Amino acid sequence: MFRGEKVLLRGFVNGDEHPLYRWANDEALQKLCRGDLILPKSYEDVFAFMQAQGGVSRGVYQFGIEALDAGRLVGYGGFTSVDARSRVGEVALLIGDEKDRHKGYGSDALRVLCAFGFREIGLRKVKARILADNLMSRACFEGIGFRPEGLEKAEVYRDGVFIDVALYALFGGE
Repeated sequence: MFRGEKVLLRGFVNGDEHPLYRWANDEALQKLCRGDLILPKSYEDVFAFMQAQGGVSRGVYQFGIEALDAGRLVGYGGFTSVDARSRVGEVALLIGDEKDRHKGYGSDALRVLCAFGFREIGLRKVKARILADNLMSRACFEGIGFRPEGLEKAEVYRDGVFIDVALYALFGGE
């Protein structure tokens, strides 16, 4: 478990499947953060996701984000890939319910995740891919020091249009 000022990053526990299931099937939420095809998820899909999150041998480190002031899961996040040779990891996170956004949970979780990446994994660079029209996520990442690195033009097809993906990075020691 890794503690920030507002959140605790922890493993998934029984009961987490309920909010995870709700978030996985919230189309508006999924459109904020996913570039792949959005399909309905079953409880079995959610359980499989939870069970796979301990797979550190795959370079994946995912955590539940628990709000310290609420004592409940408000999101999840972690490293979706780690290149050990280049010491680069890609981070992503999600704050599930709208009522839990704009409270600093995402920024705090991102700070803790980056500290984990730099100190525990030994990364030199943490990167992120963010849908360019997701201004809330871009502000969150920029607010803790991530800098734009580029743009993947027309990378994601959604609702009949192509959306750019903004590339961000934070280097250790910055």
